[in-house]
Amino acid sequence: MSEPLSPPPVRDYRPEYLPAYIANGIVGMRAGRIPFRSGTAMVNGFAGLDPNDGLEGFARVPFPLGADVSLGGVRLSQREELVRFIEQRYDFGRAELTTTLEFTVHDTTARIEVTQLCSHTQPTVVLQELRVSVDRAADVAITLGIDPVGVAGQADKIDAPSGRPSPTPPDGMLMWHGPGDLTTCGMAYHAELLGAEGAERSTARQDEPGMMSTTFSFRARRDRAYRGRLMTALVPELVHPHPADHAARMLSLAIETGWDRIRDDRAAAWAELWRARIELMGAPGAGRRTKIKKKNKKK
Repeated sequence: MSEPLSPPPVRDYRPEYLPAYIANGIVGMRAGRIPFRSGTAMVNGFAGLDPNDGLEGFARVPFPLGADVSLGGVRLSQREELVRFIEQRYDFGRAELTTTLEFTVHDTTARIEVTQLCSHTQPTVVLQELRVSVDRAADVAITLGIDPVGVAGQADKIDAPSGRPSPTPPDGMLMWHGPGDLTTCGMAYHAELLGAEGAERSTARQDEPGMMSTTFSFRARRDRAYRGRLMTALVPELVHPHPADHAARMLSLAIETGWDRIRDDRAAAWAELWRARIELMGAPGAGRRTKIKKKNKKK
């Protein structure tokens, strides 16, 4: 079986481009030039009233893969003009979106590689990794969490899941009410930092840019990679009568499974899905038919 063909990477991000799309049937997201800022997310079964015509329809939820990077005390979210877009590419073989950016403050540049994906084996869970390196020693902060900024609706912020405590409680959780309060969606997230010993960790129900977030602050060394990882579970009330609590349970399962294992399991599931695709045999040309071969067709 031939490998899936990924589209060529984008290296010149134009205003007319539609934001990149990733999904798994439960969660769908669009991520733009800075993929963890001002993203769009929707959940199957979550609805609200359209603010223009008052009719019921699909509604946005807070972006589950929100993030921010601070370099030398300067937040990327406040100085997006200091960000240089390097590349954005799909990997159709693994169903991942990777974006590379450079964030320069004064004479220090941070290279940020962002990988985003939706799990196919745990479909309520979405994942993100920020791989950050600097070209000289600097004070760095990586912030990860749920971003409701610009999304119509309101949140009930919840301290902890009800019932028996989990050994891996979420960093934060909320119940999101869409416009008109027709339906709700529970959300819970967990963040971790790899590569920095002794990093200062803090959480906020609403930080300066408006996110529910976890921030890791540390002194970064030159040319060393630091990885901030985020997992968020989203559960609409159509799936469970207590969506926030169930999101926390789904997140706990994801934490127990592990970020790398979920990513590998999703890649294997995606490869199996690709086996059912239609494969074109031979190159089409003028006056020539293209044969279509179905994989695993019975003779």
